[in-house]
Amino acid sequence: MSEKSHTMRGLRAIAIFEAVKAVLIFAVGFGLFSLINHDVGSMAETTVTKLHLNPFNKYPQLFLEAAQHVTNAHLVLFASLAMIDAFIRGAVAYGLWFGREWGKWLGVVSAGIYIPIEIYEMYIHFTALKLATFVTNIAIVIYLGLAIYWERQSGEVPSNAPNDGS
Repeated sequence: MSEKSHTMRGLRAIAIFEAVKAVLIFAVGFGLFSLINHDVGSMAETTVTKLHLNPFNKYPQLFLEAAQHVTNAHLVLFASLAMIDAFIRGAVAYGLWFGREWGKWLGVVSAGIYIPIEIYEMYIHFTALKLATFVTNIAIVIYLGLAIYWERQSGEVPSNAPNDGS
């Protein structure tokens, strides 16, 4: 198997990962839009009760307090941001699936932008999930950066460049 096909396999694996995240984030955004003009506080209380959580424990209490203060403007803002994020992740997935250089660059930026936040979050409160997220994003940034470098070093025409027939 050639180096290019190995690289494409890696790009496609990342593309699938990004596409799955895009679908999940889109679903969250759609769910937030569906909460507009509903009593979010009451829905949160029902959720805590159905999950048999103690509403006086730290996290359920934070969830309930936050839900009591949610406005339609908050829901529209967060849902819109989720939709934008899903669109960007979908574009990254498309670009990577087809080996486009712009997809690699967008992937580097969209994964790399979270790294400082992840470092801060691990500093504040370390968890294995935060570490796994951090390591995954670092690996994606490094892999995509190397894919850009390899493509440029090999002198290949990027797959999104026009072919002049030569």
